[in-house]
Amino acid sequence: MSNPQGSKTTEIECEGGSAASCQTPTNDQGPDNHEAPVEKIPVRAEQPNDAYLVKMPSEIILSITEHMDRQSLRSLALTSSRLHHTVCDEFYRSFNYETFRLALKTGDFAQIQRCIAHNAAPADVTWGKEHEEPARPAHRNRRDLLHYFDHKPINYLDFAFQEGKMTADQCLFLLRWLLKNGGDIATTWADFDDMYPTSIGELARFNGKMNHIPHYFLIALLKETDRTKLEGAASIICYLSDQGFNFPREIPVFEFKLPRGSRSREDYLEFVPLEPSNNDSPMMGMMGSARPPSVLEAFLKQLRRQGATLTSPLEKCPESFRYFQNHRCGIKVVCEEKKKTLMTYLWALVLQLYDDLLDPLKWRPIYDGEVGDIWEAKLNLLDRYQGMDDYERPYLVSILASVRKVEDKIRAQGVSVVRRNARACWLELMETLPSRKEKSEIPMDSFHDVCTTDRVHRFTLEYRINAGKWWDKFGSSSPNPLRSEPDPWVEQDWLDGS
Repeated sequence: MSNPQGSKTTEIECEGGSAASCQTPTNDQGPDNHEAPVEKIPVRAEQPNDAYLVKMPSEIILSITEHMDRQSLRSLALTSSRLHHTVCDEFYRSFNYETFRLALKTGDFAQIQRCIAHNAAPADVTWGKEHEEPARPAHRNRRDLLHYFDHKPINYLDFAFQEGKMTADQCLFLLRWLLKNGGDIATTWADFDDMYPTSIGELARFNGKMNHIPHYFLIALLKETDRTKLEGAASIICYLSDQGFNFPREIPVFEFKLPRGSRSREDYLEFVPLEPSNNDSPMMGMMGSARPPSVLEAFLKQLRRQGATLTSPLEKCPESFRYFQNHRCGIKVVCEEKKKTLMTYLWALVLQLYDDLLDPLKWRPIYDGEVGDIWEAKLNLLDRYQGMDDYERPYLVSILASVRKVEDKIRAQGVSVVRRNARACWLELMETLPSRKEKSEIPMDSFHDVCTTDRVHRFTLEYRINAGKWWDKFGSSSPNPLRSEPDPWVEQDWLDGS
């Protein structure tokens, strides 16, 4: 991998052995740091050889620096080349490696590399919480919550990647470095909006116990539309999977729809979005067109290394994939009395493909037929790694056939024409799945049927919906962006047969 480049000049770093060649630090002049900026030292005559401070033994100088703040340490380092070399390392290590923390916080990759060079970037460092935990951190910026919890380099790295302050290559470089030097990257948070502080802490400990891939990299696959960032997140996830980190049992796909107000009235007239599924199966995310097939392959390979496949008997399911965490109720175990087979709804996959084909505000294919090509590549992976059985395969293949039909129409008529007739597109995609009244070999788990929990995973017809009623409820009124969104999980009249 090429060595990533940083773009900021920060802190103290002299060249040529002279104080006059030092550049003014910039990292500590941001809004989050209350230290006064340091003026650049003007070019001046060299101090006399008998200057008292410069001639002090290094041991005495270092003992003095123990009582100095970071501002004074920096000024002292800029006094002369000898003092610079004497106190520079001490500056970088001062105040529990504050320079390293600030560099991570701002995404200053060049400064992080300098901290590493000065042996002032311990991979196992922990910064303690600065404030008491709030009673309820809801509706607060996630970054604000860092000060209420003990945090580690991985927490800042998560944010730096999510906020675009570091590239995927830079993040991957630092992840490799953290792992090589014993850093903990699993005991970190997931998306903690609207969560209680105790739940946030429990979730971090649970992720560490299960050795999960940090959730923010997985969430990037659900939220991002930029292909470069998606490929970067995929490369990070594949690397961590190869290093033995596990995929979680649940990824909340439903929470990452576009926020209300993201679409104008004109947007609604161009395309009618449908309410997404609340299926939290990680297969939902991995089967989406925006997610590179390499992520699905990494997941299937990991299961195989652990002695299982998606179609294996449940007793072969790895522990990390048998447990899940309820954000509001603490850690919950999937016990024998409850559902244990992970379910991915076939109709929810079709709903996701509807968006992939037509939604202009989300991920978009760069050529006609790309959605079908990606789906076909993922079906080939499921075949290769025993991810579907003989009952599931015909339904998944028929979904591919319906996608190809829609793509043919897009190729012939143009995507804007197909968007204007989105209801017909939706019904055609859903035609491939049987209604509730039709017999199916795939086990169901709906209001009236109990699914057999005998395998690691199943593609299921759980909650088989009536496509027309679903459209009438969530599609026909969508052009009014100011309407109150209905809750599909409270009123079930869209279910087939109701």
